[in-house]
Amino acid sequence: MVQFMLLIRRPKIYKARRQAGASTYKAMYRFEEDNVQYLADVFLGENNERRGGALTAKQKIEIFLRYVGDPDFQVGVDEDSGTHQSSVSRTVKLVSEKIYEKVNQWIQFPAEQAEIDAARQQW
Repeated sequence: MVQFMLLIRRPKIYKARRQAGASTYKAMYRFEEDNVQYLADVFLGENNERRGGALTAKQKIEIFLRYVGDPDFQVGVDEDSGTHQSSVSRTVKLVSEKIYEKVNQWIQFPAEQAEIDAARQQW
């Protein structure tokens, strides 16, 4: 019975949300659109949500980037993205946790004194 129900489940349908124009995309998110998609793939992976109106992985990254780019008010981010403030809050928390899970793959501090000195010199 469960297998039958999985077969007849409707495909996921996303609600239309506000989109940044090509000329304003980088100003809003501080990244090119291709790079935002890359971040979504790396940190969030495939989106398995089945709810109607669920945010795509790319939309979640866009909300996160918009918030960290201008962290004054989540309400401003929800107005920019067309989502509710509570969704912005949950999304920022989720993406932060996903980034933190992979922090050791992306951020590495020098361990030996020679590496520390070289990093200091570069700085």
